[in-house]
Amino acid sequence: KKPEEGTERLEIKLGGWVLKPLGATKTLVNIFFNMKFASSEVPEEFTGKHIKTLSNMFRTLDGICRKNYMNSRLGSHIFHKAQDFLKGDNDVVDPITRKILDEEEEDKYAEERKSPALRPSSPGKNQDMFLEYPNDIKQVNPNSLKEEHKEYVLGTRSRLNGLIDLINDNSWKFLKTKNKTRIFVKKSEAGLVCVKGDTYFPFDAELILAYVMDIDRRPEYDKFTERAEIVSELPHRTFLAYAKIKKILVVASRDLTFATQIVKSKAQECTYTPTYSVELPQYPPQTDPIRATCPIGGWVIKKSGEGSHVIYASELDLKGSLPKFLVEKSADIQVQIVSALRDYMIKMEEQNPGAVVPKQYDEEEEDEEEKVPFEEVKRQPEPKKSLNTSPQQQAANVAVSQNVSISKSPKRESLQQEEEKVANSTNAKGKSCKELGIDTYFCDLTEANCLEQIDPNKLSEESRPYVLKARQTTFELFKEMNG
Repeated sequence: KKPEEGTERLEIKLGGWVLKPLGATKTLVNIFFNMKFASSEVPEEFTGKHIKTLSNMFRTLDGICRKNYMNSRLGSHIFHKAQDFLKGDNDVVDPITRKILDEEEEDKYAEERKSPALRPSSPGKNQDMFLEYPNDIKQVNPNSLKEEHKEYVLGTRSRLNGLIDLINDNSWKFLKTKNKTRIFVKKSEAGLVCVKGDTYFPFDAELILAYVMDIDRRPEYDKFTERAEIVSELPHRTFLAYAKIKKILVVASRDLTFATQIVKSKAQECTYTPTYSVELPQYPPQTDPIRATCPIGGWVIKKSGEGSHVIYASELDLKGSLPKFLVEKSADIQVQIVSALRDYMIKMEEQNPGAVVPKQYDEEEEDEEEKVPFEEVKRQPEPKKSLNTSPQQQAANVAVSQNVSISKSPKRESLQQEEEKVANSTNAKGKSCKELGIDTYFCDLTEANCLEQIDPNKLSEESRPYVLKARQTTFELFKEMNG
């Protein structure tokens, strides 16, 4: 396939994954890519974007497979150019954000001068709202869920880290403070406008969420949503919902179908609501309203004094054809709803305290660790023996199928058992391989006989050069993995 016009051909000089089992339920993932662009003159903004894409891929995988430990290596021709991007020092501003910032430059601090505590020490940075990853949240046991619930319960839980990453991203640009709520904007790698708002609620997380979930009250403070409905409530405080946004001027209305989950961390004193779009058969997409999508979004409510520091963030695709000013206005609208809810709660709790009561949940039934029954750990099937392989090679094949190295010494076997024990301990979540003392050196993968033999005669003429070259490259990958 020839390079398309207007694109740069990215060459992967060497790359791949090595997955190392750590017992029955844990896996060490090593990733290495050595890449270069065809052009010798590549803007740093361009290379930085691609390095960040790879980094986001690792974080996404880590969020989905939360039992895995990542040891990602990015050795590449362009890596040195992207150091500042990985550190979050990239000050490149996209045109939409630049336009917004220029228009607001003169008066964006007007309200902050009235409320000095709200003024950010460094506009565009996240020092005062940086979130740590919670390490006390138990895994959801898939075996405890009905088959029709798994997609939504596990899907929302897997996006928790993604929500935290979205909020912590260093590319947010401060827009303005409006109604005691700070508004930030940025553009996602997919080109979508993202919004983040943060403010203070003089209430705890459960009461805030009780108001959010009280759909009948929503029209009293939300002037932008025409209809909202909780379609169903699933285990682990997971909800499927529908929302229809009102028509604005001559622009068609939008609707959303999404899944959200309430997740609590006592260690971080935080409540999270990771949210993403799903398809619900009760509400199929239509031409009017236009179906918008939310790849990632949600709330983080962190205890602060007698109340809560509330952060809302979302990446929203409004679909269809929209005037640029309305795309930009959507950021303001989303955060306005947060401010309106806060003001409404203050008014209601003064006039009629206790009118909204948080629903009680049994904490013991919320989350439970996934346990692998002994019966599920089955013996690996014997590999098929080829008439053309030697007894030594057959032994090598057996060793590979059982994830055991041929040259494994008693000392090495003891070390692996210790690694498995460490990886499966309850305090291992969120820690790096180095912190856990897990060996990432693939010393038993550098001999040719550690891999299953490939018979060239069984390959087609078309596939043979690729298959054999890939096998040869495997050992180059091992050497790079081992430094």
